Amino acid sequence: MRKSLMLFLLMCACCAHRQPSSAGQALSDALLVRADTYRAGCRYLEALSLYRDIAMNPAWAERAGAPLYLSMAGIYRGYLGDAAEADLWYGRYQALSPGSAAATAIDTGALAADQPMPACIRVLLADSADPVRIASGSSLKISSGTAAAGSAGPAIICSAGTAGIRVNNGAPIDGPVRVTPADGESVSLDGKAYRGLLTLTAEKGRLLVVNHIPLEDYLCGVLPREMAPSWPPEALKAQAVAARTYALYHMLLRRTDAYDVLSTTSSQVYGGSEKDYPSVRSAVDATRGLVLAEGGRLALTLFHANSGGMTESCENIWGGRLAYLSSVADPFSKNRPGDAWEKTLTAEEITASCMQFGIAAGAVQELAPVERSVSGRIQKLKVVTDSQTFFLSGNSFRLIAGPGKIKGANFDVQKQKGRFVFNGHGYGHGAGMSQWGANAMAKKGFDYRAILGQYYPGAQIVSIVQ
Repeated sequence: MRKSLMLFLLMCACCAHRQPSSAGQALSDALLVRADTYRAGCRYLEALSLYRDIAMNPAWAERAGAPLYLSMAGIYRGYLGDAAEADLWYGRYQALSPGSAAATAIDTGALAADQPMPACIRVLLADSADPVRIASGSSLKISSGTAAAGSAGPAIICSAGTAGIRVNNGAPIDGPVRVTPADGESVSLDGKAYRGLLTLTAEKGRLLVVNHIPLEDYLCGVLPREMAPSWPPEALKAQAVAARTYALYHMLLRRTDAYDVLSTTSSQVYGGSEKDYPSVRSAVDATRGLVLAEGGRLALTLFHANSGGMTESCENIWGGRLAYLSSVADPFSKNRPGDAWEKTLTAEEITASCMQFGIAAGAVQELAPVERSVSGRIQKLKVVTDSQTFFLSGNSFRLIAGPGKIKGANFDVQKQKGRFVFNGHGYGHGAGMSQWGANAMAKKGFDYRAILGQYYPGAQIVSIVQ
């Protein structure tokens, strides 16, 4: 196992042993639990956003203690590869943990773009306490490490128990259980079709279903969920390169984990193989093997719906310094869907959203931007309740309130008769490629290389070896 990933896993293990909380620690501890859950579930940037919120509030940070800084340092070192930021937070951890080991160096080869790349990706489709139905147009083949391969009918019901995985209420089977369609075509999970095969594992009474699929086929299931298949070919090609690079970034970092990516917006949306689109397949084939790299290292190719006229730097959102995720002017996204938006929420709605995230801090009475970045996005938002005052980043606030409601972190807010009226620009976190901007560039005649150059400045398009 690579040293940097070993350190990251050790950090995760350490964070699982937080000190028991008292009633006064409940608020910060609940937020820490959510952040820790995000981190363990491959949602590193969402976790980091919440960790930074805790660090932004001195009383919360004091209650969280050393494990907070260890968790942050782990993401900066193991995921973003920012040694300076990792050392900063690890230094705070060491100050509270005398005698702790020195931090190890980042494994610069972990994301090397010239290394042989895995051909198949593992996508988490379900993490369920309920039974799931798996079906195929023909019979299914089932195998595991402790049971010989066997055939089942065209459909099976699988569930997780303390003794293993049950198939059609049979005797428990030690996982992982491998399910493949006998005809080599597609297999469906709860009615949705997927290429490749499925593996099932039981973990704490929950069933994890993972789709193993060739990377290029996976991309054909991603593009139509991230961009309309009717969009210009050059925009689709840009999305294909970004999605391929994002996938490989996680495939390399998570080799020893149970899966590489999620099938939701927490990674990139994957819809399986329910429908094939010639325009999507053409974009994937035209860019086969092409990725973005910077300094010989795969880039973290984040993207979002609309920048609102200027993208945001990774540093201003999550603290990591990635040159190709710097803030750039983006006139192509103006006057496109998601550029400008308005939303009204009651104080009760915002209070309820905070409580769902573990922020049981009382009824929200006031929201006031305190600090903004050059792009206009809020970096520090003051939240006043009937019992206390605390701070959140604009990015965390949009996630807490609901990203379909508060579409971005660049907004103004006014309170009117118990309701908060938001007027904002941009849809999504704002880092990397604006999808609507890519659409506009393609319509103006720019090719996919120019589109990627606009949104990932300094990154180079290179070919990988598989």
